[in-house]
Amino acid sequence: MKCPRCGAELHDDSAFCHRCGQVISRPGEGEDPDSTRAVRYSEDRPTEVARPASGEETRVARRREETVLAGETTLLEAPESEDAGYADDRGLDGDGLDVEVSPPPYRGEAPAPAPAPEDPEDGVEKRRSKAPYLFAAIAAFVVVAVVVAFVSWRLELWGGVSVPDVMGMGEAEATATLTEAGFEVEVSSVVVDEGAGTVVSMQPQAGRRIALGRTVEIGVGISRLVPDVEGLSLNEAREKLAAAGIEHLRLEYQNASEAKGTIIAVSPVAGTKVAAEDVVTLVVAQPYTVPDVVGLSADAALAALERAGLAGDVSYVPSEDVEAGRVVSTDPIAGTELREGEAVQVSVSSPYPKDVFDLQGLLSFEPKDVSTFLQDAGFSVSFAKETGATFSMAWTPGFEGKAENEVDGLTADAVGFSALPFSIPSGFQLFPRDLLADGHVPLGACVEISGSASSLELTQDAITRVMNACGLRSEAEATTTATGEGADAAFEGGAAYVAKASQMGEDTWYVVIWRESRAGASQGTRAMAGMTRADDLSRAMADAGVDLADYGDSLAEAAAALVLEGAGVA
Repeated sequence: MKCPRCGAELHDDSAFCHRCGQVISRPGEGEDPDSTRAVRYSEDRPTEVARPASGEETRVARRREETVLAGETTLLEAPESEDAGYADDRGLDGDGLDVEVSPPPYRGEAPAPAPAPEDPEDGVEKRRSKAPYLFAAIAAFVVVAVVVAFVSWRLELWGGVSVPDVMGMGEAEATATLTEAGFEVEVSSVVVDEGAGTVVSMQPQAGRRIALGRTVEIGVGISRLVPDVEGLSLNEAREKLAAAGIEHLRLEYQNASEAKGTIIAVSPVAGTKVAAEDVVTLVVAQPYTVPDVVGLSADAALAALERAGLAGDVSYVPSEDVEAGRVVSTDPIAGTELREGEAVQVSVSSPYPKDVFDLQGLLSFEPKDVSTFLQDAGFSVSFAKETGATFSMAWTPGFEGKAENEVDGLTADAVGFSALPFSIPSGFQLFPRDLLADGHVPLGACVEISGSASSLELTQDAITRVMNACGLRSEAEATTTATGEGADAAFEGGAAYVAKASQMGEDTWYVVIWRESRAGASQGTRAMAGMTRADDLSRAMADAGVDLADYGDSLAEAAAALVLEGAGVA
């Protein structure tokens, strides 16, 4: 007989399977619904306990815990005596011998037999015995695969081909090397300071693995040469120079007939090899424009105009704000666009006296310039004498009669230089020396003046006329005037005069107008104006023995006396 559940061999009269505990039922047996109770063991396998009709209970005990459906947990103990009727569910008694077990009554159909479970230990043992060999086989396969893949990759059987190193090669050699290796080649130029004619860059870089047939770009070095940019616009020239690797530029603008902004010259010239740090100069055309020359010397201004393609016409003007010999203004002004060769009027602060009456200018400008001025005005040296540290000179109009010596109806008949300038030095000399041209600095200057009866009268108005012509002004606190005896009428053997003397800064000046009269006949009216530094005049008067106290401390009276004495009429 077999267990319908696990298939184990059973005695024909077994009530339970000794392996799985399945209740063995027989068909046809009556069933008492109260004769059995179900229990559950700790491993959750159910069993039944038969209750015979006689009321005696045959218990099947397993030496483990069982859980009664009601929730109790009991441990069936072994019987204390043979009368307990203890029976083992395996058909063994307590001593391990077969005992007779009363089968339970058959109560309904027997449950469907359950498949016999496999012994889990058998499968585990089998898997344990095969696992080491399986793992070893897999590991060996992986190692072999990796080695084969690495070796084949190193042999470049897959994964692309390494790009050969062609840096430093010439273009032809590099191209041939890459082509033989199975690559396409694209060549470009790279401006360099060193390495011209050789490969200076490559992409991809040497040693990288790429597929055969891919393109390798190589850069071949070329020298940095100044391109030809003449005739281009400034923007075009910049772009062309940048493409040639030249970035340091300097711009110069020059007047030219070319269109504005056109490059008319480049330095260094086109084709010259330069380094990255070198500066290239571009000369850019601009219209002929008057340059700004204000403040420059006359010579520098003329040179600037010439460079600008223009001409210059210099004229001298008096200026108190601009140094003598410097440009005061231009006409037209700076920035004006002109045609090539047009003239620009350049006004220069005069380095010369404004005229021969300009006593302050005769003393303050450079002696050489004063000499040039007097010569240009038509005067020449008539007398010159050195006396120690001082000198005296006389300049008179030339024989041509073209002297520029008239101002406001007054005529300059002579110009004299001396330490005591109250008369024109005179004397006969065959070839008098130009001491001003030699650089001798005069201490005092005077000018002898003639005029009509209306322009030179013995009045203060006539004094003012001479002052204005000579550029003199007075300071009230230092002014003296004088009127000679018989000033309003001529007298025999004497002279009538009016005089005025004053200070102008550090300089002392005087004006004397006199009229000669002999035997009642008028000999005309003349004037003398002079200037010297106050200190130099005091020293010169002391050296000549002239004392102002003798003239009532009136510089005008002293000046009149000295002038008339020098003129030979006093």
